[in-house]
Amino acid sequence: MKKLNCFYDWASPRQALSVVTEMSVDVFEQQGFKPFIFENPTVSKECDNLISILHDGKMGHEKVEVYVSADGTFPGGTMPEGQKNHSWKSMTLKECMQRMKGEFGSYFHSKHEKYYIYQGHEFLLTYLPDAIDITRYIPGGNVSSKNFWLSSPGNITPIHYDMGDNLLLQLMGRKKVLVWSPNNYERLSLNPMGGLYNRQSSIDHSNCRGDAEKMLENLPVYEHYLEAGQALYIPFGWAHAVQTETLSVSVNYWWDADFMSTLMQTMQAPIPAEEKEIQIAGSIGRVRPELLGMLEGMKNDGSIQHIMDELTAG
Repeated sequence: MKKLNCFYDWASPRQALSVVTEMSVDVFEQQGFKPFIFENPTVSKECDNLISILHDGKMGHEKVEVYVSADGTFPGGTMPEGQKNHSWKSMTLKECMQRMKGEFGSYFHSKHEKYYIYQGHEFLLTYLPDAIDITRYIPGGNVSSKNFWLSSPGNITPIHYDMGDNLLLQLMGRKKVLVWSPNNYERLSLNPMGGLYNRQSSIDHSNCRGDAEKMLENLPVYEHYLEAGQALYIPFGWAHAVQTETLSVSVNYWWDADFMSTLMQTMQAPIPAEEKEIQIAGSIGRVRPELLGMLEGMKNDGSIQHIMDELTAG
């Protein structure tokens, strides 16, 4: 397969993710709340028939908001606003797919631009076969967000982490995903909460040599090429980066991690800050000890204080 760009090629050593074929709500705990791959033949079979659903009929005529990028990068934070040659455009799902395949004949920024239906669009999920809905496996069924994603080959989502547990299901195409433990919070140069591009790394994905390479040298990373019919579990706080290899359709489901309610209650409790830190470290350390390094980093860069200030203001 043609190499699209550098995409953290110097990150090492690479590790393989465990694969689960029998899914249940208990699997997450059985896997120690670590990332894993879920494979199911029924889901894979339904994905084989997806192209006609997406391109033709009512679903193809639905209006969607598309993130257009002249250089193929899709950083978080400010989104397109304030970025040169990045914009939102409204079009039908069918037109978006035609543009991704180079069949439309006109451009917004340049002939090299990339397109991304960037989360949201939950209404599109109603067109998908029931067998594809894997929310029944999410503990408690407490899904906070359902999202539809459609991306061009070569799209890059830089290193970042999410504030919830995440199950990413690939429906069509192929994505390369890299995942780092939250123990490596500071080495990943993750931007603090409350600032520009918060929760995103300042490491340049296209920098194949130099200081950026040294920052991820000897830093273990999970690597997986996510194929249609596979789902990837990305736990709260685990940094990840994604590159679209071929025209890609995905859905994902976010839900609150098991410790979040306790964490929020402790942060808002009328007790001294030092006691809060001890209680938080104790409660999280029992279930997800790898997050302790992340919490220390978030304390040092002011992210914890920012969250507490927001809770107080709210």
